[in-house]
Formats: sequence, C-alpha cells, structure tokens
Amino acid sequence: MGQPLRPFGTACWLTCHTVLTDRQIARYTGLPEEAVRGIRQDGPPPGTVGLDPVAIGILTLAEIDRCAADPAADLRPAESGSQHMPGAARAV
Repeated sequence: MGQPLRPFGTACWLTCHTVLTDRQIARYTGLPEEAVRGIRQDGPPPGTVGLDPVAIGILTLAEIDRCAADPAADLRPAESGSQHMPGAARAV
C-alpha cells in the first residue's frame, strides 16, 4: 500500500475526527506510532494542516467505520483507483 501524499496532515485529520487507534493511523500513514501519539497528545506540528482523506477519495467512511469497530484491522485505501495528485500536477 502506498502512503498518503501528506502523512502528517492525514494523521492530524484522522486523530481529530475518528476513534481509530494510534497504531491503525501509524500503519496507514507510514508514520511512527510515537509520532501519531504525539499528534493526539500535543496537537499537530506547527504549520501542519489536517487533510481529509475522505474528501479527496483515498479513504471511505465505511472503511473508517470498519476499522473503528475492529482495533486490530488495518485501513485500506479506497478502491476508486484515483490517487491524490496536487492541482498543479493535474493541470499539466
């Protein structure tokens, strides 16, 4: 599985808007579990903006709900096949 384009932003959004475990978020974003725990306890690093993975189509609410119900489950990216790409790259 590829990592999200902005792992810290994605981890910030997931910690603030879901009940997923630090382990689940760390495995999905590729960040160390300690970094996710730090985001949850101390807030995001300065200048980090949360990135909603549902809004950009890399996760679904159903997938988040599935993993919230099973703390041992790992998040799987959406099956849409679309990858998040910055607007500047799409315009080329």
